[in-house]
Amino acid sequence: DDAVELSGSESEDETVEKQADKEEYYDSSSSDSEELEPYDLNDDGIDLEPVQNPKYLRDLIALLQTKTDADNVFDNHEAALKTAEDLIRSRPADLRDQALPLIQALANLDNKFEIEHFHQRKSKAMIALAVAEPAIVVGRFLASECVMGDLAVSERDSMLRLMAAAAYELAGRTEERSNTEEESLLLDDGQRVRGKSTLVPGYKVSGKTRRWGFRRNKPQQSRPNKFGQIAARHFFFPLLYGYVSEQGDRIREDSTFKHYLAARILQTLSVFADAAQNTPSAPLLATHLIAFAWSNVSAPDAAVRRSALAACLTALSVVPEGAQLLEIHAGTLNLPPPDDLHAFALVATEADSDPQVRSLADTLARLCPPSAFNISLPSSSTIYSRRRASVLLPPRVAS
Repeated sequence: DDAVELSGSESEDETVEKQADKEEYYDSSSSDSEELEPYDLNDDGIDLEPVQNPKYLRDLIALLQTKTDADNVFDNHEAALKTAEDLIRSRPADLRDQALPLIQALANLDNKFEIEHFHQRKSKAMIALAVAEPAIVVGRFLASECVMGDLAVSERDSMLRLMAAAAYELAGRTEERSNTEEESLLLDDGQRVRGKSTLVPGYKVSGKTRRWGFRRNKPQQSRPNKFGQIAARHFFFPLLYGYVSEQGDRIREDSTFKHYLAARILQTLSVFADAAQNTPSAPLLATHLIAFAWSNVSAPDAAVRRSALAACLTALSVVPEGAQLLEIHAGTLNLPPPDDLHAFALVATEADSDPQVRSLADTLARLCPPSAFNISLPSSSTIYSRRRASVLLPPRVAS
């Protein structure tokens, strides 16, 4: 009997162990199933789109160059513009080879079919391309195209804005890029010098009172300025040389278009100098910017005079002790001596017909005293010779 009872107890123990093993197995399998992520069965419908998104730049160019009489031209253009910026910023392997035909295709693309967000997407794609390949896109195409050929004023202005936005993005200053895309500089009354608001009297800088230890904002991380090393070669001088060779001799013609273009070129060159500040190329750009602006301070159009004076202010402020540039390089590059610039600014402050010109001239007179310090810097060679601007009263032009 004892043996039978022992075997019965053993059988009960085995049954309990088997039951425990079963429960442990089910618990482990259920925990494993909980860790598994379910498949996403939602279909985004990309495969049902009439045109597949391009994955290579050559396919993107083919979509942009679809002929207007093709059946799927609307879908091709829309698909190309939707994916252009992201595809360019991914820096595909054929970016350098396809950069020139791609910027040409984007520049020649017109919104003939009322595509939604056409201009925004096109501009963002061109800016991304200019940032990715500035030597090809800006140096070889945009800088020369915007001053040559038979382009409309709006097309030239768009190219200048794109170059300015690309310069600020390369400099790590995206906030200035958004402002450059939205509005022009000093073409109408009430506008200010971009990036130099503290130089314009009467302009109130909006800000917050700083309270120590109370909700202080985190310090902004410094970003490398990639624009300084390419500013002179691919941005500033290609645009300056192209304008001087093509349009410089005809700036005095009585043409609203010529005056507008001259003002926009001055503003864009000022943006380049401002974006290159605190870099080794800043003194070089500032010197040539003053030389070019000085030849236009007495222009008959008020917008050109405003832009020229604003360019002088920008050039003198992007480098430490900017007024010393005039003392060092006086007599070269048609730079005015400090006394001449100061005297001109005083006369313009009192007698110019445009109120903004008077305001800018007053700031310039205070920023550039009649005497500067003598220091030693490498002198620049004369790259162009237009005319030596004399200190004369600017002609009175109706505002």
